[in-house]
Amino acid sequence: MFFEIGRQATFDQKLWMEEERKQLQEPSKTQSEREVKSVRINDEVGMRTCFDVVVEATYAPIDGTELSTVKWHQFSCWGSLDKSLNDFEIINVEDYHGRREMPQPLADTLIPIIKKDELDRISEGFLRAYYPEMLEKPQALNPFRLIERLGLNLSMRHLTAKGDIFGQIYFEDGVGQFYSSDKKQTYSLQVKAGEVFIDPESYALRNLGSVNNTIVHECVHWVKHRKAIAFKRLLNENCEELSCQLTTSDHVSKDDAIEWMEWQASQLAPRIMLPQQMFKQKAEELIRNQREKTGLEELEVLEMVIDTLAEFFGVSRQSAKIRLVDVGFVQAIGTFEYIDGKYIRPYTFKVGTLKKNQTFSIGISDAASLPSLNQDFAKMISFGRYLYVESHFVLNTPDYLEISSGKLRLTDYARYHMEECCLIFEFQVKTSSISHNYFNDYVLNRD
Repeated sequence: MFFEIGRQATFDQKLWMEEERKQLQEPSKTQSEREVKSVRINDEVGMRTCFDVVVEATYAPIDGTELSTVKWHQFSCWGSLDKSLNDFEIINVEDYHGRREMPQPLADTLIPIIKKDELDRISEGFLRAYYPEMLEKPQALNPFRLIERLGLNLSMRHLTAKGDIFGQIYFEDGVGQFYSSDKKQTYSLQVKAGEVFIDPESYALRNLGSVNNTIVHECVHWVKHRKAIAFKRLLNENCEELSCQLTTSDHVSKDDAIEWMEWQASQLAPRIMLPQQMFKQKAEELIRNQREKTGLEELEVLEMVIDTLAEFFGVSRQSAKIRLVDVGFVQAIGTFEYIDGKYIRPYTFKVGTLKKNQTFSIGISDAASLPSLNQDFAKMISFGRYLYVESHFVLNTPDYLEISSGKLRLTDYARYHMEECCLIFEFQVKTSSISHNYFNDYVLNRD
């Protein structure tokens, strides 16, 4: 619970003084027991936070002639993390009549509570506060302007020998560890709170859009997670170093604060760069113009549209594709797919055919191993019912397969009706975590 550690003494003193004041209204009774039942916390601008504390109080008569009574009280409080909650104050006390909902709730670790279906709302709130023009018309976000508006400082430095960290941000003054590519060794450097470091190798290893995303990612950490870092410091001055790893998984441990912060930054950053309504407006405009210009179906122009969107908004092709699917253009799932290093022609299917962990496409090594794992599948292949064509297992009929330039390929009808003719495979993505045991306290990194 929020105040079981840290500011307990100060909180207790002020809380119980307020209780004693209320008791003056009932001089025949004395309070014998109190218990904090719950704390609900709301985020505020800057480092300030407001919270409601619900207390159960047991009142016993002085003369013992009556039974004890139990009352619940709600204390509305506020305090600033940048002042270590030393300005903590109770601003209102009332009888408890039910839990009050917080508009911007924080967990007891002071990490924002954000549900998946709230990501667009939260990202739009971020833009309204720091980059409102992004919500007025389709345009690219300038990450350097955002850095300036947040009062942060951006620098380019090699962060690791392997180049596996693209960016990091410091929340406290201290000593940072960096890598010298000339001397092939790490070195220490004094750093200030609010300094963001981007590894210049990220420009060589990734495209400009991914670098922009990394910068915005660190800005999200500063705005959304500074309170959590400050609170961790308040509870334990010698807390262990924090190293944050980028996660794309939707399954995040509820007990892992670092995973939650990384998940939130990874989910919010692309939405901040591609706000829902403005991105959708621009996508519809480009699709309409391309179809009128070329006379092609929507599926055939989507790849041109994705590249144009990526360039216009300053994001990666992958980010533009994913966001296009997010805002309702499901056909984009079958675009820009590469299997075994080979380009797969765009395809589409009936909405709802695939679950999130399913695909029509499979690499040749996985395809070759399937007959030994599944006898029914082996029989279908041996009888020639399905053929492996363009990284799909396709029903062997003229409706779905044709010869073009001497090679077997899917018909256009098949590419537009994959649910009719192709096998569906479930997949799992396996990743390996990189242990970063050399980072100082209060630094978040994007790997």
